[in-house]
Amino acid sequence: GINAEYMGHGYERVHPNRNGTVSTRPTGAQNAYHDPDGPVQLVVGHAGAIQDELWVKPQPQWSATRYADASQGEIKRTYGYERLTAHNSTHMFGEFVPIEEGLTDVFWIVKSHG
Repeated sequence: GINAEYMGHGYERVHPNRNGTVSTRPTGAQNAYHDPDGPVQLVVGHAGAIQDELWVKPQPQWSATRYADASQGEIKRTYGYERLTAHNSTHMFGEFVPIEEGLTDVFWIVKSHG
């Protein structure tokens, strides 16, 4: 099945969900999704432009991490990119790599079978 989906602009990691209801949450300090029943969605598109995203407030339950919020003057410099590493057929590691220090997001997708 599909493990991760990429879409563009800003940065947001979205928990697997069905119609806005979270179906799988990560566990542990490394945010491991064990056998998620849907894809982890990644909005990644912030490699060098000022971000003027207007996020829904409050942050919905399905939104794990988000950067680049311009609402109410909260613009953050969030230049960076996502790095995905497939360690083997069952373990994939995702890491937001910021240009400026201070922001971070990491997660694992772990499947019982490859």
